[in-house]
Amino acid sequence: MHNHTEFCNAHYIKNADYIKFPFSASTIGPRVGAAALDMVGAALKVTKKSDSAMNFNSGVDFFDPQLLVDHTKDLLCPLPADYWIDSAVTYTNCGVTNTLVKPPERVVTMNQGSLEFMLSMGLQDRIVGTRGVPSGLDPIWPKYADAYNNIPVMTGSDGNSYPSEAEVTAANADFIFADWRSAFSEYAWNNDLKRQWTFVGECGGENSDFWPAGENQTYVDSGRAPGYELQGEIESYCRPQLHANGIGTFLSAVSCEDPTLRSSPTQQTLYDTITTMGEIFNVPTVASQLITEIQNDFIIAQQTLQEGAGHSLTGLLRGVAVVSPLGFRSAPPATMATRMGVS
Repeated sequence: MHNHTEFCNAHYIKNADYIKFPFSASTIGPRVGAAALDMVGAALKVTKKSDSAMNFNSGVDFFDPQLLVDHTKDLLCPLPADYWIDSAVTYTNCGVTNTLVKPPERVVTMNQGSLEFMLSMGLQDRIVGTRGVPSGLDPIWPKYADAYNNIPVMTGSDGNSYPSEAEVTAANADFIFADWRSAFSEYAWNNDLKRQWTFVGECGGENSDFWPAGENQTYVDSGRAPGYELQGEIESYCRPQLHANGIGTFLSAVSCEDPTLRSSPTQQTLYDTITTMGEIFNVPTVASQLITEIQNDFIIAQQTLQEGAGHSLTGLLRGVAVVSPLGFRSAPPATMATRMGVS
């Protein structure tokens, strides 16, 4: 069709509204039901009628955009090189709204969790730096070890901290992804006299202060190690200022700057994060697939647990021991335990 001028102005040609349907699902067989469901979801997505998720277990999928561009470039109805890139994406994260004119291409990850999020979505080629992951206590997930070994490690100004302002700007980063709000605090987490982000000016703004706007209280974090308490400062964060300087950000919803905006560590919080990252990086298909994989993992874990019915199971959460004839060695996080029926 791309080589016939009568089709050039058809919206399905200009937008490449195509769906891959496996031959094995086109005849009588157990796959046809799942394929029908996936085909409906895919059709709604490509026509922008809905953002329905698909599990793709049937084999229904989309074509690789770059492959379509390459295959049509010499035809009468070629696809533009960037046809699949939607217009600007506006997202709100922890109450802070930002607009990206295009998907981020040069990302710095500030924590292991944010790094593994990027790797799980196949976005390692967009990472220009990350805080190092310790090899002992909590090493990188082995399935991502090879990808991690090819990512530049940023050591921070003290050799053992968040990637520094100098490292981030030298890498020409256009996006920062972090698990903890301290990555965006105005002052360094371990030095209340050292500004963490100097080039952005004074920090703070709507939903970017520990205290509500107008309350000029000081903040003492007595939970920090002795000598690292933050004293006499208003706890402000710099995400709005980073946005204004062309660096997008994403902060885990469980660690929002404003305590009233923080989400619980639930499955839905996890899936919402993946969905938003899919929108930001324009990989919604990957996001849908990842969500399905995680859901399936929970189902398998729950089924495995149910097979042990009648046995005692004592789960002590948050990193302490688990006593169980099933052989658990350490406690699952609250999200996993709740999903599996462990209380």
